[in-house]
Amino acid sequence: MNLFSRIVGNQDNTAQQELAELKARAQKVTKLETTPELIWHHGYKCETHHVDTTDGWTLDLFRVVPVERKQTRKGHRYTDSLASTISSSSSVQSSSLPKNKGPVLIWHGLSTSSTIWVCNPEDSNANMALWLAEQGYDVWLGNTRGTRYSRHRQHEKANSEYWDYCIDDLPKDVEACVDHILADTHRDTLCYIGFSQGTAQMFAALSTIPSLNSKISSFVALAPAIKPKPFRCRPVLALASFTPNILFSILGKGAFMPIAESLRKVAPPTLYQQLISRSMKFLFGWDNHNFVEQSKVGLYSHIFGTCSIKTYVHWFQIILSGEFTRFNQCACWSPGQRLKEMILGRSSSPSTEPSSAEPIPLATEVEVEETTTIVETKSCCTTNKYPLHQITAPVHLFYGSIDLMTDIEYFKSNLPRIDSITKVDNYDHMCFIWAKDVKSTVWTKVLDILENSDMVKTSRQGQVNVKRLLSEDSAVDFDFSERDSISSGSSM
Repeated sequence: MNLFSRIVGNQDNTAQQELAELKARAQKVTKLETTPELIWHHGYKCETHHVDTTDGWTLDLFRVVPVERKQTRKGHRYTDSLASTISSSSSVQSSSLPKNKGPVLIWHGLSTSSTIWVCNPEDSNANMALWLAEQGYDVWLGNTRGTRYSRHRQHEKANSEYWDYCIDDLPKDVEACVDHILADTHRDTLCYIGFSQGTAQMFAALSTIPSLNSKISSFVALAPAIKPKPFRCRPVLALASFTPNILFSILGKGAFMPIAESLRKVAPPTLYQQLISRSMKFLFGWDNHNFVEQSKVGLYSHIFGTCSIKTYVHWFQIILSGEFTRFNQCACWSPGQRLKEMILGRSSSPSTEPSSAEPIPLATEVEVEETTTIVETKSCCTTNKYPLHQITAPVHLFYGSIDLMTDIEYFKSNLPRIDSITKVDNYDHMCFIWAKDVKSTVWTKVLDILENSDMVKTSRQGQVNVKRLLSEDSAVDFDFSERDSISSGSSM
């Protein structure tokens, strides 16, 4: 065997060994159930803060605390008594703790929890929360009411009153956590990073709680979701076509699919991974092609959590109305024409975005007529849109070119200011958390925003009525030197 063959053979052996180690780490992650356990596992300490909302909920708010540790080639290891839980390697070099750059609150999406930010088995820096902590930020992880990290001070989970909440109630969660962090850190402002519904609740909060705007130095919206593009999954649309009262009579008024949480605990991790993969493909067309395959078993073991049925019903209303509206309990709510447009792949506000996602078969005119006839009744209720025009906090949008959950044109038409828009080619919804290249493609740009947030000096009076329309070409790979002109409302 010549030298070249030996080198190639050694490289192959090394690659196989690394894959085997990654699979082992992914399996270990499936056995770690809570956010604090995962944070400790990756070499950090975790503080748990209990935050009370004004309407009876207590939420767990987790704070990532870097500890004095030693740097290795593959992440970190402890220098305290928990060192045995972290794998180490040779060539150890000491590293000092980074300087605190201020608080960052990170929030999860629908039917997930804070675990999604810390469950990637590849290494600590493959998790956004830990990576930002490593850059010197004081990272806090929020949890929405209804997750395992929440409790109601009066109602038990078995009671329907426990689950009587929707998007309209989530601004109270955001406000309580923001105020707690600012009081604890003695700061006037913080940066907020939301994913999916984590962005919707902040848009709702900023538009209905004016005082909150001055407390947010930067709002980074990853895969922002306040009004999805035309939705073509006919089973979901069939459910969404019913009025709230009918849906509640079918689904109940408790938790949405509580069996999923039980199944996660008893099913083999690989089986659960396959179930989640097929469900995401069927419902949303997501194949998560740019994830590290060996990591999926660990990632998907933390992807589904409890949430109220009422929240899902609220999202059904938003999808069919084509507007970011408050919940409408009216029994004669009638989305028939909108449903017909969406099943046929038409939209009253068509997006100019090309989509490379695999097309979902559309229904015929006859099938649509049969589906929508049952809901073509007269509506007696008017929609109550969120007053997005009242938002004054700096907003930065990141969206994927093949993500149907984000209608970027709706944001451009309804937000009074957008400080930057970044389009990421070939990215779907979940890619902003777990794509193999997400750090270099997205997180480094987020870091630029955080570090430059103090450079954005705009008056919070008199400038919020200016409409912003950003072109795609100028928004991608934005230049912070242009931010003054963006904030003042000049066209690009």
